Amino acid sequence: AETALPGEMNDTLESHFTVADLLSTSPEEKAEIAEILQAHLDGHPVMGKFKSVMTERVNNFLASFNDAFDSISDEEVRNILIRGGEKANEQANLVDKRVRDALGLTDF
Repeated sequence: AETALPGEMNDTLESHFTVADLLSTSPEEKAEIAEILQAHLDGHPVMGKFKSVMTERVNNFLASFNDAFDSISDEEVRNILIRGGEKANEQANLVDKRVRDALGLTDF
């Protein structure tokens, strides 16, 4: 794992703070991440706290994701895939027609 000393920032740590912020679901959670980041930039040792908060955010996201995933039936997935395939086919046919018209090709 890559980390940084208090007051230091690197691309990896910056991305971790970004993920933690994006996984925060309330203004209070976002404020907590901002406070930890500022404390880190001010030179305070906060990586232990950050790792704990980040773990909590990831676990909450995964629990919510799993609940949503479990609530979708196989039939719903099939229907979504069928509708998506139909829409994609319609769009592909429109593009194909435009290309054929532009090239002067006709159906035989």
